[in-house]
Amino acid sequence: MSRFNVRMFGFVAFLLISAQAMGQDTSLGFGGDACGSRIRGDAGATVTSSIDCVLTTENNPGDTGAQGWSISVAGDGLLITDITVDGTAGAQGNAGGFVKSETTDRSGVPGGGADNDCEGHLGAVSAVVLSFVAPVTLDANGSAVIAVLTTEGTVPGAGEESTGSVSYADGCRGVGQPVRNAVTLNAQTVIPSLGSCSITLAGAQGEICDNGVDDDEDGAADCDDTDCADAANCNPEGDCADGVDNDGDGDVDCADSDCAANPACLGDVVLSFSGDDAAQTAFSNADFSQSVDCVLSNANNDGAGPQGWSFGVTGNGLDIDGISTDGTAAAGASDAGFDLSELTADGGAIQVTILSFDPMVTLDANGSATVASVSVSSTFPAGVTETKSLSYTSGLVGSGLAVENIVAMNDADIEPTTSGYEISLTGIDNNYATMDFDSDGKAVISDIQGLLNYLYLGGGAPDCSAAMDFNGNGRLNVADAVSGLNWLFSHTGTTPAAGAGCQVYDGCDIAAACQ
Repeated sequence: MSRFNVRMFGFVAFLLISAQAMGQDTSLGFGGDACGSRIRGDAGATVTSSIDCVLTTENNPGDTGAQGWSISVAGDGLLITDITVDGTAGAQGNAGGFVKSETTDRSGVPGGGADNDCEGHLGAVSAVVLSFVAPVTLDANGSAVIAVLTTEGTVPGAGEESTGSVSYADGCRGVGQPVRNAVTLNAQTVIPSLGSCSITLAGAQGEICDNGVDDDEDGAADCDDTDCADAANCNPEGDCADGVDNDGDGDVDCADSDCAANPACLGDVVLSFSGDDAAQTAFSNADFSQSVDCVLSNANNDGAGPQGWSFGVTGNGLDIDGISTDGTAAAGASDAGFDLSELTADGGAIQVTILSFDPMVTLDANGSATVASVSVSSTFPAGVTETKSLSYTSGLVGSGLAVENIVAMNDADIEPTTSGYEISLTGIDNNYATMDFDSDGKAVISDIQGLLNYLYLGGGAPDCSAAMDFNGNGRLNVADAVSGLNWLFSHTGTTPAAGAGCQVYDGCDIAAACQ
């Protein structure tokens, strides 16, 4: 190198670090396939890699990008054997600008007060001014490759790994002065943030049968490699319920992943119902309706939870008016999976769900989830009690083929245990108007007078005492008379506990006026 070029290199480096402007969104990083890679080779072999030096500018308010830069790169566990701007954005400096790139074997303290981060490392430096005679810059915002490094690393012993890296380190020194990482942008010198690049070298070895890696690089990994034919983990557990570690991998029966789809290891799968099953009473032939949840439960399962299911529902004394997955664990399955809920021609209902095809979505491995809701209706019987029921039924036919009661989990189809749902409905004819002392079908002031006469003046009893219990506390007293008067005439908003008008009062005869 001529004395002029040495001086020019120093001058350029001075320009690049002389007016430090901080706070710019400018960074120096690395790119290329080698960064972050894991390279296998024979022990002692030399691995050569190509690494890009990348300059990135973001949030630049100006119209022009970097005009020049200097970079200082050190290797740690990797030997930098070459640095060039050929084929990069930095090559523009060869026409009317300045370019100097070289490997280094020494360091010092660069100008600008920077630390000597290169001390003890071999490295490389590069300084570029795109043009002295024309306004040549990089793009105002974006990334550009400004140099390319060639590195060498030595593969460690068989089965061993080592990691080498290159990083931007101020202070590497070639034939000129120690170089600082700096960028000339918008007529100012910016000190960029600095990145690094690492490469892991691994010594080739015989096939390890349980690490997910093709250790011997023959194109087959783990149990797919013939070298693993006799490995315990490559031979499935033969019997998942005999209490013996058949394949010798340390896991017995259902604790062995080989048994994940075995019916003996899938736990207890149950389809049941949940609803307000309390017995209900109403007037004979009154309408009854209710929503009943379909519940899928799973217990003692060592694998994944249910991914899909199908089932049919029929009613005995209950009409099925609708079935839906809205608001349940199956809601939204149609977006990424499959959902079919429909009534059948014979009065039943079917439901088929696959939660998701990609990615796989399942319910909890163990627990209970509502997967559908069934709307049912009926009428209260005349003067008797009847039990109505729902049950899970295989073989119902909707728009397609017959639907079976099946739960899909852990790549197996499981026929679940099922339980039904029952509710008792009682129809009664006992009725009476609230606060109607004389059973004439209406509540008026004379009924309140009748209650007071009965309580305090020796008058006759009401035809239905329960109907005069305004407060519903099971006893008659002055409070019922006062509340009744307020209700009739003061419009306080208070209403009888049993409700106004004709009501059901057990133990009272049918009031003809209240029919």
